Amino acid sequence: MKKTPFLSSPALCPSAQEAGTPPGIILALSNVRPEVEADFNLWYEKEAIPARLALPGFTAARRYHAVGGNFSYMAFYRCASVEALFTEEYRQHMASPSEWRMQVRKGFSNLQWSVCRETWSAGSGLGGGAVIVQCSPIRGREQEVRRFLAEQLAPRILGQGGFVRLALWEADSDMTAAAAVSSTENLENYTNWILFMESSNLVGTAPGLHAELLSRDSSSTGLLIGAIMRYNLLSAYER
Repeated sequence: MKKTPFLSSPALCPSAQEAGTPPGIILALSNVRPEVEADFNLWYEKEAIPARLALPGFTAARRYHAVGGNFSYMAFYRCASVEALFTEEYRQHMASPSEWRMQVRKGFSNLQWSVCRETWSAGSGLGGGAVIVQCSPIRGREQEVRRFLAEQLAPRILGQGGFVRLALWEADSDMTAAAAVSSTENLENYTNWILFMESSNLVGTAPGLHAELLSRDSSSTGLLIGAIMRYNLLSAYER
């Protein structure tokens, strides 16, 4: 397991769909009570991330801290595919939480946990911050929204500078429930679609992004915009 160096190349890359089986993403958003926050951060770095990256199919992990917003922390794990969540090793890991994990878990609140497929991406690199946009396609217009993101929104945002990579994470509610094999997780919520945007200049890019997203008419794009949240990168690891 190694920490990932910072990169900033904005070159376009093929979508995950064009490349074959889309990568899997496990996304966790949460708040943490102040009295357990230090232990929470230590647990993530010393136990949670190393344990997940030791499992078959898991390839990368990142953690972020919020710049305001509803969720103090964001973390995600990247897998070769969502099938990594259905190996025997993963099931055993989820079904047998450590005492440390159980203790830290008591300090979580408002946990939002989702299993997603990364169905599209553009750009490359690792920014020092990220913006996530919780969104949903209007029913029946999913393919239209994917085209809008790839052909209109991505070129405009990447062309403004500051953003190095965009990706669409499509959550699967059935798979989210099936992957949570441990009843101790007490999952409260999951999201629908996430537009994940990596930025090398979070402060400078946020105003333009808000204007770009909120100026669009959902009836014409097919995309319903929900919460927009900003995060600073805490750590990034690759297997």
